[in-house]
Amino acid sequence: QGRRPLEKHWKDCIIGWHDDDKSYREIVELLAQQNIHTSRSTVARVLKKKFIPREYRPTSIKDMDLYASIRDTVIRCYLDDSQSTLQSVAATIKLEFNEEISVDVVRRIREESGFQCYNTRYGHSVRIVNRPLRLAFCREQIEKDNMFTAHVFTDECCVQLSANNRFVFCLRGDVQRRVKSVHKNPVKVMIWGGISWRGATPLVMFDTGSKINNGMYQAVLETAYKKWARFDYIGISRVNSEKRSENMSTSFKTTPPLILQQELWSTSRRNRSRRVQPQMRKVIENEGAPVHD
Repeated sequence: QGRRPLEKHWKDCIIGWHDDDKSYREIVELLAQQNIHTSRSTVARVLKKKFIPREYRPTSIKDMDLYASIRDTVIRCYLDDSQSTLQSVAATIKLEFNEEISVDVVRRIREESGFQCYNTRYGHSVRIVNRPLRLAFCREQIEKDNMFTAHVFTDECCVQLSANNRFVFCLRGDVQRRVKSVHKNPVKVMIWGGISWRGATPLVMFDTGSKINNGMYQAVLETAYKKWARFDYIGISRVNSEKRSENMSTSFKTTPPLILQQELWSTSRRNRSRRVQPQMRKVIENEGAPVHD
């Protein structure tokens, strides 16, 4: 009674339907009703895969009457903190139950409970006051059918010094727990870079304590961005901004601190796709809230 029900995998459903004399095509149709799209060859591979039972391994739990409680503790540890380590969970069990168990036992309980390993994602949340602006921007760009093929988005960030584990353990489908908060203004090294349809810009590393003012940003444009833009786009690039600065180069207009917009003049233009970025549609569905893939 203390155990939590585990989620049934769709491969288990395939085996049950096959035992009920369902054909491969009927199984594919049943999976499609559950938003699981697969092929008959995949169903055949699942059914023909040789079952190898797990080898028996002696457990280090002395009092097996506590197994259900220990299992619930392992589940609770990973639900409270998806970045928990095997050693920290084992230490929690020793503190609560006075049972010294190995990390292998914790790992097996974690796998049997349905936790899977994912890569950690870090990101900022969207403030409530900024969500209407974000929502309006996405709607406007969708109406324009803008694919951002002539834009370069740049930003600066600092190296995070706090705990930033690479992996997290979450239940299947619980992808929102992959996203962890990141410090807004961490210290140490600051890095500048940009992304576009043509690839990434060169990265620029600043010294500790550097302030990104107009002069510093102008040097970044001259040393890293300008040469890259002319080489990759083979055209004349222009940077737009809302601020004015007298010490900016005459080949550039004023520059915003976060976003560079590039306009290309070229004799040959590629046919743009008519589809719109699906990410902006997700932002509209979430009413400007953060979107987690």
